[in-house]
Amino acid sequence: MIKDFYKNNKLIIILFLFSTLFFIYQRNSGGVHWDFALYVSNAKYLFSNGFYFEWWVPPFTPFLLGSFSIFGWFLAEYVYIIFVSSLFLFSCLKFSEVFKINKTFFYATFINSYVLYHGLRNGTELLSLSFLILFFTLFFKKNKEFKSSMFLSLSFLTRYSNIFLLPLIFLKKNLKIIFFNFLIFFILLIPWLLYNYVISGNPLTSLSDYYVFIYLQKLYYGDEIISYISLFIIGFFVITFIALRKKLRKFLDLKDASMVFLIVIVIVSFLNMPFKDLRYLFNISLPIIYFFVKFTTKFKKILYLIIAINFITIMTIIPLYTSAEDIYFRNFKFEENCMLMSNAWVYFDYYDIPTEPYPWQEFFDKKVEEGYRIILFKWIREPDYVKNETFLAQFPIIENTSNYVIIGNKNICKEFYKINKTFTERKNEFLLTKNSTIKEEINCHKDILSKVLCNILEI
Repeated sequence: MIKDFYKNNKLIIILFLFSTLFFIYQRNSGGVHWDFALYVSNAKYLFSNGFYFEWWVPPFTPFLLGSFSIFGWFLAEYVYIIFVSSLFLFSCLKFSEVFKINKTFFYATFINSYVLYHGLRNGTELLSLSFLILFFTLFFKKNKEFKSSMFLSLSFLTRYSNIFLLPLIFLKKNLKIIFFNFLIFFILLIPWLLYNYVISGNPLTSLSDYYVFIYLQKLYYGDEIISYISLFIIGFFVITFIALRKKLRKFLDLKDASMVFLIVIVIVSFLNMPFKDLRYLFNISLPIIYFFVKFTTKFKKILYLIIAINFITIMTIIPLYTSAEDIYFRNFKFEENCMLMSNAWVYFDYYDIPTEPYPWQEFFDKKVEEGYRIILFKWIREPDYVKNETFLAQFPIIENTSNYVIIGNKNICKEFYKINKTFTERKNEFLLTKNSTIKEEINCHKDILSKVLCNILEI
C-alpha cells in the first residue's frame, strides 16, 4: 500500500517533504516565537514540573508537546512540527476524497507562502485548520457525520476562538445528527474541564480567563462598532441564505454552501478579534482554495504554474528567518538565583528561568522591596513606563544598557516559586488599587446576557 501511494503521489510527497523541511527551518532559523514559547511553558508545567502556567491558553497544543517530551524537550518541538505537517497532509487527502476534488491540486495550492509562514510560526494555526478539515470530511461522509464534531472540539481546544465554528453543526437539518454532534463536542471537553475543577475549583477557569483576556483586549484596542458590523454581516447572511436557499441550490450544493458559511464565520471571528493580524484569517484559506481548485482543476497547467509561483514567493520569505527571534534571551546571562519579573517573561520561562510578568506601575516599589529582580527590555513596547527614565531612576538600578535595565534591591532575594495565577487574578489586584473590579471592567452588569455569562464563568 505504501509503495502504491508513493508511485501514484510522488508530487504530493515532494511537496510534503518541502513544506515540512520549511517548518523545521522556520523553527530552527527563526527561533521560537512568543506564542509557541508560551505553549511549551504550559507543557513543561503540566508534564515536567515547569515553573510557568498561563490559564487562558488552550490545552491541546501543550498536551501534544508534553506527550512528545518523551523524546526530550528539545526534540519535542520538532516532533510536534512533523506530526502537525503529517496530519495536515492526511486531512487534505481525506477531504479531497469526500469532496471529490483533485487531491494533488488541492494540497499543492495549500503549499504557499501565507500558509507556510503562519502555519506553525505561532504553533496552532495549521493544527487547528487540520482538525477543521477533518470535521468537514466526516460531516459529509456517509455514516460518519455523527462523529464529525470530535474534530470541531479538538479545533476549539487548540484555539478557543474557534467557538465561532460551532454553528457549522447546524448545516444538516437532521436533529439526531445535531444532537449527537453537540454531545460528542462537549464530551471531549470533559477531561480539560475536570482538570480545571480539580486544580482551581472551577471547571471553566481557563475559558473564563480567556474571555476576560480577550474582552479587555477588545476594550483597550478594539472597536465596538466593528463588532456590531460583524453581527450585522452574519445576520444578513443567515436571512439571505434562508430566503434564497431554493434558488441557491441551482449554483451551490450543501458542500459548497458549507464553504461559503465558513468564509462568513471566519470574517466575523476576525472582526471580533482585538488585533487584526492576518493569521486570524488562516481558516479562510480552506474555502478559498477549495473553490479555486473546484473551478480550475480542468486546467492541469495551472497546477504547475501555482507550484512555481508558490516556490518563488516562499523563497522571498526565507530571509525573514536569518536571525532567531529569541536568540537574545537564549544567550542572556543572569547570575543571581532570584525570582525575576520582566516584559519578556515568556522567553525566560521557556528557557527555564522562573519569571513573572512585569509588575503594574503601582506595585513596582513593592516588588523591588520583596526581592524581585525586574528586567525590562527597552525595545519591547510594554509596559508604558519602560521608557520613563525619571520613574525608573527612583529605584536601585543594578545594570543599565542600551538594550535593557535591571532593577532590584541587592540585599533581598525573592526565592523561586511556581507561577500559575490567572490573568483575571493579576488584573483584579491592579483594579483594586483603582477601587474597581474585573466585573465592573468587563461590564458584567451591562445587561441580562452579560450578567448570566459572568455568573456561568464565575467571574
